[in-house]
Amino acid sequence: MNCPRCGTPVPLGMSSCANCGLPVSEMKAVSPVKKNNTARTVIIVVSALLIGPIFIIAILVAILFPVFQKTRENARLASCRSNMMQLGLGLVQYTQDHKDKYPASAANFKAAVNPYVMEARVFHCPDDVAGAESYSLNAKLQGLSFEKIASPSETVAIYEGKNGVIDFRHHGVSVVGFADGRIGTVRKEQVGSLNWSP
Repeated sequence: MNCPRCGTPVPLGMSSCANCGLPVSEMKAVSPVKKNNTARTVIIVVSALLIGPIFIIAILVAILFPVFQKTRENARLASCRSNMMQLGLGLVQYTQDHKDKYPASAANFKAAVNPYVMEARVFHCPDDVAGAESYSLNAKLQGLSFEKIASPSETVAIYEGKNGVIDFRHHGVSVVGFADGRIGTVRKEQVGSLNWSP
């Protein structure tokens, strides 16, 4: 049995509490001492007030992160489309200034079109981590006259990638520029329907 006054264990056969001296005969008459749980309650309340909002913020971040990621990707795709539009218009201007002929070499695409674009950054897609030129000229058009293209609105002139291989940097979508100066986006499954030959 424990002493109701101080909580010290009282062995059987003892006549009083060894700590506070309360006689065993009076131990049942004394009401037990209630421990003060105020400090524990304060700690629990403060913890709930601090951890609760942090937990709610963490949940909101987890919910909103994919939304922000998608918005960021859409902004990069829009930037890439803008780059392709400027390159396409620059290429059209180049052909008009060079007797309706495309650059003699696909490798010299940047040097040929650079005077017709506003900034050198348009040659780089924001999603291209390599940091090099992100866009290439269709090699089948090099040195070709614009008049020899049967369907300019369907023939790819500029594409994201290198050596005839399209890069799908925008979650399975790539931007291409056509010979008539317009741009479009294509998915991997649509690549077979693109017209590369004049």
